[in-house]
Amino acid sequence: MRRARWLATGVALGAGGTIWAKRRMASLQGSFEPVNLAGGVANATRRRVRAAVGAGRNQARRREDEIRARLEGPQTAAR
Repeated sequence: MRRARWLATGVALGAGGTIWAKRRMASLQGSFEPVNLAGGVANATRRRVRAAVGAGRNQARRREDEIRARLEGPQTAAR
């Protein structure tokens, strides 16, 4: 009786897992089409480029402020 119960439990879990996996793969199938993959790559690249440009601008502003401070520093002390 115990073996039959464990066998039935294993069959039920195996069937349920198989059905779940099939449904999950069917729902994910559309996201792996070439058009969707290309769009995802393009969006990720766009976000990275924007972040890099923003970081570059911030760094340029900081550097410009440092240079201006160095150039203006001695002049205000001499006056």
